[in-house]
Amino acid sequence: MDYIQILTSSFKSLFYISSDLAVFWAPVVLGFFFWKVWVHYIRTDYIANIKWVMLEVHLPKEIYKPPQVMEFVLVALDQARSGSFYEKWWVGLVPPWFSLEIVSIGGNVRFFIRAQLFYKNIIESRIYSQFPEVELSEAPDYANISPPGEGHEVSLFGVEFKLTELDPLPIKTYVDYEMHKGYMDEKQRFDPMTPMLEFLGSIGSDEQVWVQILVQAHKKRYKKENGGIGDWRDEGKDFIKKLTQGEKKKLKEGEKPEKPQLTKAQNDNIAAIERNMSKAGFDCGIRAVYMAKPGKFNIGHIPNLTGMFKQFNSSGLNGFKTASATGFNRPWEEVDKWLGIHRLGLVRRKFFDAYRRRSYFYPPYKRKPFVLSVEELATIFHFPSAIAETPTLRRVEFKKSEPPANLPV
Repeated sequence: MDYIQILTSSFKSLFYISSDLAVFWAPVVLGFFFWKVWVHYIRTDYIANIKWVMLEVHLPKEIYKPPQVMEFVLVALDQARSGSFYEKWWVGLVPPWFSLEIVSIGGNVRFFIRAQLFYKNIIESRIYSQFPEVELSEAPDYANISPPGEGHEVSLFGVEFKLTELDPLPIKTYVDYEMHKGYMDEKQRFDPMTPMLEFLGSIGSDEQVWVQILVQAHKKRYKKENGGIGDWRDEGKDFIKKLTQGEKKKLKEGEKPEKPQLTKAQNDNIAAIERNMSKAGFDCGIRAVYMAKPGKFNIGHIPNLTGMFKQFNSSGLNGFKTASATGFNRPWEEVDKWLGIHRLGLVRRKFFDAYRRRSYFYPPYKRKPFVLSVEELATIFHFPSAIAETPTLRRVEFKKSEPPANLPV
C-alpha cells in the first residue's frame, strides 16, 4: 500500500469518526458561531443608533494655561461603563469612545471634540471649569461629505499611527519641554503642537487635513508571565523588573545572581516610566487624512502629514511611527484599471469611511489600540496658548466673563 492510499484511508476513517461524534461537537460549534453572530449584530445595531454631538472649541486671543490643565478635562473621558448583563449581551451596549480632532479646511485650523450626546454636559462643564474664556458650540460634522469617487472628486492620502515601543514607555511630554513650570516666561516656552499647527495652517484653499485622536477607557489585554491578564501598568512593571534584575540565567551551585549596574540614563527612563504609569491610561488610535481637489494635490505635504507627531518622539523611550497608509498610484494600477479593478480607490474609500465613522475599537474597522497616559494625551491635544501664533488658527475676538449658568454641578 503506497502513501496516498494510507492517507486516503486515514482521512476516510477520520471522517466516519467525526460523523459519528457530530451529535456531540456540532451543537457546540453551531452555538459558538451563533453567539459570535449575535454579539456582532447587537453591537452593530447599538453603535448605529448612538446619538453623537460635535463640539467645536473656539479659542480666545489669549490663553496662558499649560497643558497639565488639560489633564483635568481629558480624565473625564475615562468612562469604563460596560453596563449590566442584559445591557451588554442583549442590548449590545459597548464602552463609550471619544474623538479629539484638529482640522484644517483651506488652512483654517479648528478644534473639535466628538462625543456621545449623553456625555456632552460632562465635557462642557470640565472645559469651562478650566478654560472659562473659551467658547463651545455644536457644529455639523465636517466629515459628512461624499467619499472620494462618489461625487467628491478629490485625491486622498491617509495614514494611521502607532507607538514605536511598549505602551508604558512614555513619549516626550510637556514635562520634558518644561511647559509645566509656571514661572517660565511665556515667550521662552515652546509648545510641541506648534509644528503641527503651522503645517495645518499652511495648506491651500483647495486642500484639507483632518486629524483624529480616538480615545476609550483602557481595557486589560496584557498577558502576564503567570498566565493572567493585566493592564498596561503590569506590562510596565514587568519591563522595569527585567531592566533592573537582568535576564534570568542558570546559576551554578553556590553562585549568587548579579544585579545589572544601571546607567543614569536608564534610571531616568525608569523614573519617567513610573511617572507615566501613575496617570490614568487610555486606549487610543490616531488617523490623519490629506485631501485636495484634482490638480491641487501637493505630494510635498505627505512628509509633513506622516511626521506631524515626530516632535513627541523621545530618544530611548517611545514615539510615533506610521502603522499603515493608503499608498500612492503605482504603474501596475493601469493594468488594474484595464481589468476593471480599482484597488487603490477602494483602499482610500475604506480609509475615508473609517475616519468618518470614527471606527477603531469596534467593527467595521476594528484596530489594535495603543495606550497613552492622560499626560501624553494632554501633550498631543491641548488648547494652544498665545505662543502658538499660527495666523489661521481660529480664535474668538472676545473673552467670556464666566461659563453658562445652566451647566451641571
